[in-house]
Amino acid sequence: MKRNHAILLTIATLVLVLLGYFWFINHYKRVERIRWQGLQGQAKQDDWYITERFLRAKGLHVTRKKHMHQLRQTLKQPYHTLFMGRTKYILTPEEIKQLLQWVSQGHKLIVAGQVSDDTAIAGQQNQVKNLLAQAGIIVNDCADAACECQPSDEKVDKAAADSGDDDTKPLSIEAKIDQLLTVKKNRHTVTFTAGRQPLTLRKSNFYHYTAAGGKAEKISSQQGSCREELYSLFSYGQGKMVVYSQQPEIFSSGNRNNNILSYHNGSYLYWLLHQGGNPKQILWYEIKTLPDALSVLWRYWHLTLMVALMLLLAWIWRYSPRYGPLLIENQSESLSIARHLRATGQFYYRSDNKQVLLDSCYEQLAMDITRHLPMAKQLSKDKLIEKLALLTRLPANDIEPIIYHHQPNTDIDFIKTTQLINKIRKKLCIQTTPH
Repeated sequence: MKRNHAILLTIATLVLVLLGYFWFINHYKRVERIRWQGLQGQAKQDDWYITERFLRAKGLHVTRKKHMHQLRQTLKQPYHTLFMGRTKYILTPEEIKQLLQWVSQGHKLIVAGQVSDDTAIAGQQNQVKNLLAQAGIIVNDCADAACECQPSDEKVDKAAADSGDDDTKPLSIEAKIDQLLTVKKNRHTVTFTAGRQPLTLRKSNFYHYTAAGGKAEKISSQQGSCREELYSLFSYGQGKMVVYSQQPEIFSSGNRNNNILSYHNGSYLYWLLHQGGNPKQILWYEIKTLPDALSVLWRYWHLTLMVALMLLLAWIWRYSPRYGPLLIENQSESLSIARHLRATGQFYYRSDNKQVLLDSCYEQLAMDITRHLPMAKQLSKDKLIEKLALLTRLPANDIEPIIYHHQPNTDIDFIKTTQLINKIRKKLCIQTTPH
């Protein structure tokens, strides 16, 4: 293998190894594989990863797309459930029509937001309301006085909070996930137990949603002091639509910044996906403001910089007069000194001084002449030229400058001289070898 090809192959292999390493640490080092402990460290920057792992561990097939372009072609794929979290993407009337047609065929649409809050999707007003209006579901906001609810006097079952296993006992990830799905349903609350940290969602106003969701054309949303809507389930054709809330007020774990993907709330999403039927294949839309390529370059800027430096070094080596191809006067000549010397197998010296190389060539030739012509030192140069011409069957005019130690002035002349020396040595060896 040629030297420059070997170096470029080494650099390319190193780049691929680095890419594989960064991919590995970003997919396997974020969450402990022995115990399910929720989002830890840098995993908080990728809610999708921990949720995907949770759902896949429960046997659900999840596919994520970061852009919602060409919705018509996407919905033709065999997905059972379409999950749209918080997004800055605004559905056009045509896309809403396509979504509803897709749902009516027996699929399920899960969309972020709550019926009473038309700004729930990243500040885009009327997103959910327009979607429901197109489906024939009219949403009315009631007055605060009519929406006031009475807090439940029923306490959360203590067993739900204490159902976690002892922290001293090692648990497999499957056991931890199963523990996340420990659900205690009371009259006014739904409690998900995640180890020793229960997550309680109050549902004091949701029975009329689920009960009337079948064929209702008018849903009265609850606002005011409660504002604790959990989800609303609607039937549309043969399919289902679920509108869920991500507001921190509905969580009672003490962290006001919780959302559906934070910490142990993957159990909430798993439970939510099963409302209206069991999901089979889930298409997850997560809209980004930056294109994918720019997002990757920005997120892994250190790796991008490293690869750029490697490519720069490879380019410098490729076109460097010292390490790359020899820049000879005639650009049509592709033969370089290094390539020629490697081909001979005897004249390759790591030196910038061509005179050293040429002197070595003449020295090797003199040694071969003495070995094959013992009386060569007693002959004059003219007699020696005639003798070599007879033995090698080469023209005397070609041998004469070599015997007189011709000094080349150009790189091309240098290459021709070394080639001729090597040719004389080869011919001399063949002609003097006994058969």
